[in-house]
Amino acid sequence: DYSSRRGESIDLLAVGGANSVWKTISSHNGENSILKTSKYLKAFDKDRLELYVLDAMVAGAEGNPQLFSLLQSENDVAKTSSSTSTPSSSSWNHIMPIYSHCYTATIAPVASGTLKEYVTTYPETHNGETIDPLDKLRLAVQVARGLYQMQMYRYGKPTFAHLDLNPNQYVVFHPQLQQSSNSERQHSDSNNDNNSNNIPVLQINDFNRGRFLHWDDQNNTCPFQFDGCDKNTRGSRWHAPDRFIGCIDVNERIDTFALGGIFFFLLSDGEPPFYNKRTFGDYIKEGEMPSVPKEAADRSGDHPAYEALSEMVVRCRALRIEDRPSSLEVVRMLEDKLRQVELGSM
Repeated sequence: DYSSRRGESIDLLAVGGANSVWKTISSHNGENSILKTSKYLKAFDKDRLELYVLDAMVAGAEGNPQLFSLLQSENDVAKTSSSTSTPSSSSWNHIMPIYSHCYTATIAPVASGTLKEYVTTYPETHNGETIDPLDKLRLAVQVARGLYQMQMYRYGKPTFAHLDLNPNQYVVFHPQLQQSSNSERQHSDSNNDNNSNNIPVLQINDFNRGRFLHWDDQNNTCPFQFDGCDKNTRGSRWHAPDRFIGCIDVNERIDTFALGGIFFFLLSDGEPPFYNKRTFGDYIKEGEMPSVPKEAADRSGDHPAYEALSEMVVRCRALRIEDRPSSLEVVRMLEDKLRQVELGSM
């Protein structure tokens, strides 16, 4: 009915637990886009609406290059204080933009897939080869930049936490494969520092499990506890130990731990932390480090990029939340390591 009444071409791509995903082709300019809508079977109430609004607020504030970004004002802060030097965002954007949003419907660019799909299927599309260690480090820089950008730093402090970060939350764009429409060229040009390496552009999406952070009267970020923490202490392989313990105070560095899990995923050519364990909660709670599969370690273990990324896994997956680096510190360290490795390989 939609196609016949509006002159649009629309196809159902996937149905998830809460949403349906459609691919549309505009009758005006022939551009492709993704339409996400809530499933009819899901009850519509205030709490559910707030999840969609939260998702759109973050994507709208940080994902659209033409909109004012808190990241830009953060760069102004950096100019006045060397201790808060901030990576420049003028040449990259790792938050998936949205074209429009209305209640439970969102229109966004068409991605090639997720980071999980890209890494796990890479050998199938590259004659059995795995991702080069240097390219893994380059992808890790994008992953970290995305988290830093999403946490929306303001005056040197984060204002948002994702709380459910994993490789499926990063979508993949291959700019050279996108149609050459004006909007898509603008989308890819903003990330041209990644394209020269022949690797895809990564952008985070799906922010509706996150939360905005409060500050106290001293402008320090206030800790928080998860809703229902006294009833549910189960988590995924990507979650920090704090999620398995119960009602304890946490902060945005719970995302840093998940970041370390994604770095492990890159190192291991697509395996999650504790991929060889049926149960994993106790290992995570005790702060045990997961082991990279022997095949992956044998292939790349002596490469400086592998060593650099391995070090970041250990740093990010520190047991105590106060020992984990901030997303800003992770970006600084990774960019520095990438620079050193690239200079050494030239």
